[in-house]
Amino acid sequence: MNSSLLPLSGRIKGAVRERAARAARRLGVQRARPMPTVRVGVVETFERPWVEGWIAVPVGAPAVPVSLRVNTTDVLTTWASDPARRRVPKSDVRRFRFAVNSLWDYVGPEDRLSVVVDGARLPIARHGTYYRPQADGGRPFAELTGKLRDGHVFSRTGWLQLSKKLDTAWQRRVMTQVGRVSEFVADRFGYAPFFVYGTLLGAVREGGVIGHDSDLDLAYVSTFSSGADAARELRDIAFALIENGYRVRAHRTHLSGRDVIR
Repeated sequence: MNSSLLPLSGRIKGAVRERAARAARRLGVQRARPMPTVRVGVVETFERPWVEGWIAVPVGAPAVPVSLRVNTTDVLTTWASDPARRRVPKSDVRRFRFAVNSLWDYVGPEDRLSVVVDGARLPIARHGTYYRPQADGGRPFAELTGKLRDGHVFSRTGWLQLSKKLDTAWQRRVMTQVGRVSEFVADRFGYAPFFVYGTLLGAVREGGVIGHDSDLDLAYVSTFSSGADAARELRDIAFALIENGYRVRAHRTHLSGRDVIR
């Protein structure tokens, strides 16, 4: 049998595509979902401690990876998923933010910093598509890339640290403190503290801690239904912890503590 390659009319092409699509559906074959196309975006802040901005993507698009690049090396990647207070017709506008305190120690005026999405550089307000640091950080960029290869990450506040997934000494220390604080609060106030926020996310999603985290988050369910009463109770818990040798700082919404000193 001879075979021939012939041009197809538009109607025949459509029929062939439809038959192929029906066969693919029957076989459970799905076309790979393409990455969202960024329609517009801008980096609004590029300085210590934050690099932040927004992008506009098609409505309903999944989260988009955004990378902070030094010359040709991506040193940080985050996901643009949270809504931004910007209006772009027929688009979802998402914000992104990098915490970059330690980065400035490893870059200088000869380096070109950029924010990259889908392989393209975003414009940076008042700087074009590149940002050049005004001062030399004093440490070689190769030292930073070496630390990143060895398991260091930027923390939530932008400081370079050994990933908490690898820092077993930190894990032992904070889990010991969590156990002591939980036992104290349970004995004195009758509450059983539990993991919340990033600590809970790490425990469920990753079976441990999140590498860039810097603390553990605990909560309890107060028996008080009044905000004022719950606040007074939290104050009492803070004073009781301090009286028993814990270093505690009170904030408007929570308490933060450091290592046990007793």
